[in-house]
Amino acid sequence: MQEEILAIDNAIEEQRVEVGLGFWQPFKAVVNNKKVLWRFFLGGALFFWQNASGINAVNYCKSPSETSARPVTI
Repeated sequence: MQEEILAIDNAIEEQRVEVGLGFWQPFKAVVNNKKVLWRFFLGGALFFWQNASGINAVNYCKSPSETSARPVTI
């Protein structure tokens, strides 16, 4: 148990040194790091296009029988 508490204390100290502990500090860290900003933008763009295209609604409205594989007869 003491090892876990020590690990938590170390993680908090590491976050305090690298990012800060305020509410806005993680958001500032995202804006200042170009790699993280690009990942954030990419995830947001994917979310936007999924909802804009309606694919989430199509997947939600399908019944389970429509998603199972059936042989196609001609």
